Amino acid sequence: MSARYVRGLHMMLHNCLGRVMKERLILRNPTEDCTAPKLEKKEMHILHPEDISAYLKEAERRGVLAMFFLELTTGLRKSELVALLRSDLDEQSMTLTVCKQAVRVKGGGVKVTRPKTETSIRRISLSQETIDIDIVLFKCAEHGIK
Repeated sequence: MSARYVRGLHMMLHNCLGRVMKERLILRNPTEDCTAPKLEKKEMHILHPEDISAYLKEAERRGVLAMFFLELTTGLRKSELVALLRSDLDEQSMTLTVCKQAVRVKGGGVKVTRPKTETSIRRISLSQETIDIDIVLFKCAEHGIK
């Protein structure tokens, strides 16, 4: 089991047993003697310019340049990226509103929902180059073109 999973279980049990202790059903919380594993801090890896060039050339070859360029220039999560609509792009203010995400549902479908946290809802400033490429992305999506 991963450290994140074990830590989540520990926190859940600690909170549950803390509630049971408040209701005076147990005298003390046995999880207080346990140490939850520390989470590993993962270092972010940045693509080198030559890797970015190769990445974008391949994206263009596959017909997904706009989406991959938007991903690189904004840092959007994949779930946020695929949930975008044309109405999320404001050409006048050169911003993109991120207010939804696509999530997989049982049975293999996809559902668009609000993000888990309010801090995930945000406006992102875009460069003119990104705006121009995004317009192509949204027009293609509206017409079912890949």
